[in-house]
Amino acid sequence: MSGFVRAGFSFLKNMGKSKTSPTISSVKIKKNLTGRRTDRDFIIKGVDKHLKSSNPKSSPIKKKYTDKVSAIHDKYEKKTKGK
Repeated sequence: MSGFVRAGFSFLKNMGKSKTSPTISSVKIKKNLTGRRTDRDFIIKGVDKHLKSSNPKSSPIKKKYTDKVSAIHDKYEKKTKGK
């Protein structure tokens, strides 16, 4: 049997079965995703309002301050984890 025919039979055999990948358990889901997103969008809108996106300084500024906000959220979640 050629590889093409074998692949076709394999496809037909597995047609009704759903393919699911295993759950990734090593990465934990961040809490308060809507709060993080609104803060991130607020920073980006503020930088875009004052600097054109073609300005080479705008991207590093956005990155720097969104990272700082993310760190603040992480610190807050770590402190309130026990409550």
